[in-house]
Amino acid sequence: AGTSRGRGVALLQLGLAKEAVEDFSDAISLAPKDGTLRIQRGEAHLAARAWKLAEADFDSAITLGAGGPTTLLGRGTARLRQGKAASALEDAEEAAKLKGMPPLQLVSLARLFAQIAAHPEAAEQSRRCRDQGAALIARALEATPAEQRPAFW
Repeated sequence: AGTSRGRGVALLQLGLAKEAVEDFSDAISLAPKDGTLRIQRGEAHLAARAWKLAEADFDSAITLGAGGPTTLLGRGTARLRQGKAASALEDAEEAAKLKGMPPLQLVSLARLFAQIAAHPEAAEQSRRCRDQGAALIARALEATPAEQRPAFW
């Protein structure tokens, strides 16, 4: 599974999402209980704009015990791209409660909140989403050492 995983990671970094999905699928066939592989294939599906397949992989990762901010962010993104703003908001809010996210992930989660806020289905929660996004940006700023902030922003 390790060789296929490594190849999948490299292909995804090269922007070859569909090819990465194939390698992650090969790895999953060898290690079907590895939730991290489901996350990686879910991210490849996101890059390939295969929203339903991405959501299914993130669901599987959670079932296999590999939940966490990356999984929730990925599933929330997949759900939003399918027009499921309410479900995306649930994932984003659950992820926002988690501690220890690195600054870039906090910013990604803030971006998801902003995208949810702009979705017509989430009109009633728009202000709450914008506030949550701003709070996440503040958390990212606090987590970034002062001398690294100019390069980060």
